[in-house]
Amino acid sequence: MSLPPVRALLGSIDDLPNDLDFEEEDGCIYLRAPIGLSEDDRWLTLIDVGFTPRRDSTPLPDLRSFDYHEFGYEVTILDQVGKVPIRSTMNRDIAKVWLPPNCSRLVLDVVSHCCRRLLQELTPGYIYRVTSARQVGGPALHKHTLVTNVMQNEGYSILMDGTDDWKRTFWLMGREGFDLSYLR
Repeated sequence: MSLPPVRALLGSIDDLPNDLDFEEEDGCIYLRAPIGLSEDDRWLTLIDVGFTPRRDSTPLPDLRSFDYHEFGYEVTILDQVGKVPIRSTMNRDIAKVWLPPNCSRLVLDVVSHCCRRLLQELTPGYIYRVTSARQVGGPALHKHTLVTNVMQNEGYSILMDGTDDWKRTFWLMGREGFDLSYLR
């Protein structure tokens, strides 16, 4: 889908509204932050950051079932006229068409802010994260390092990391006092 040029709604993270509401859809608890608007005011670009609770399951074959939250974020586009259904993507090639130019740092700031707020509200014991693409490295892995740092600053540590069967990088993190001993 091609859009008219998109302008930034935020000059910096300080412009992010303080009253973002926690939302829930299909079990995912998330924050939705506006970041861009098309020049014709029709298309609103948002960043959705959320945690989906997983009950009595396992993200990794060598661990027994347990409760955890899976973290993720995506770029969403909303047709404010209402003719096109809302669309979301984790594909950076699609997302860059929906986002204002030169906003990658701002997107990471919004993701970090929302992640922090969600962690403070939900306080999950275990968090699982996985890249959406295979064999992510270099600059593309940088955004994951930033999210890891946010989680570590909120009292979480990496309990396990590596590459899954689909060659995607994953992290299993635990809140202070949580370990893997009862999961093996």
